[in-house]
Amino acid sequence: MMAQSTTYRVKASVAWLALILPLLLGNVPFILASRHDLHSHHRHGLRNNRFASRSRGMSGVTSTLSLKDNYSLQQTKMLNNDKFWSLRGGGTALVDSATKIEFEDKLDGLSLMGVGVRKKGPIKVYSVGMYSSDVVKGSLSPLSKSNQSGALSALRESIQSPEGDTTTTFVLKMNFKVSAEKMAAAIAESVDPRTSDKPAVETLKQLILDGVAAKGAASPGTILRFDCSSKAGVKVSVDGTEVGVAPGLSQAFGDVFLDEGGVSPALRASIVENCCEIAVATASLDTELSSSTTDQSVASSLEDVKSKSVESKPINAKLKAVESKLKTLTDHATGVTFAPKL
Repeated sequence: MMAQSTTYRVKASVAWLALILPLLLGNVPFILASRHDLHSHHRHGLRNNRFASRSRGMSGVTSTLSLKDNYSLQQTKMLNNDKFWSLRGGGTALVDSATKIEFEDKLDGLSLMGVGVRKKGPIKVYSVGMYSSDVVKGSLSPLSKSNQSGALSALRESIQSPEGDTTTTFVLKMNFKVSAEKMAAAIAESVDPRTSDKPAVETLKQLILDGVAAKGAASPGTILRFDCSSKAGVKVSVDGTEVGVAPGLSQAFGDVFLDEGGVSPALRASIVENCCEIAVATASLDTELSSSTTDQSVASSLEDVKSKSVESKPINAKLKAVESKLKTLTDHATGVTFAPKL
């Protein structure tokens, strides 16, 4: 009897385990999934429901990524990268297509005008982004993209006007390692022929040298910022740390990037592409929408009202005929009656 009782208990325990164990294991989330795959899946924002298809077996729970799913995921990743580099990053930034370096759309209240690369031969030294006020950016919106030199001349006049004292910022993001001495000398040599204030050029050169030398060199990822103001001059910052101000060079520094011999033709083209013909396109779109959609919406609304009023008459008559035949219902257990219509 004792042996039979023990055998019965063992069988009952096994039966319970057979019922409960699959339920418990079913809640274990991808415990054997590759850590690299999960990290990649999260970082690229992919939402492939087939990413980790779970299969249960006698040995427990496994998580697999089929060859077909892996290929699909890789293809999606490649397509997303291509789109990201060629278009605005999520609508909030511009990306330099030559270096894949991103620039935010806003910087301390200033708007991004355009981005471009600075090359020295085949070497992509740095990417540059230009920021200015919304007023300056808006001044280019009615101008034609086909007249690049005219648009950029208007831009230079706008930001160099002493009346408004507009601040224009040039942000340089390094893509290639350059020593502090070479970086300072290269920028100073570009500014020098555009101004007669040689002492100010030397001041600018020394500020750049001091700021970059403090971190060793202008290595990839280093950010040099130049805030240009007609009254204050050029304020130099390196990786967020202000170094000092070179007076009277705002016009000359801006011309390094904006005049006909500017060091970054790509920046000039980007500014025209992103800032010109904006108002014209917006105005024409608004006109089309106001003239077409309004008339169509009013006409369609009138037709809907007419059709509904005509269709509703026979329907209402039928409803009344049916309702007239409805009777009250009584609960036989309690004697409580209910009206046919509420």
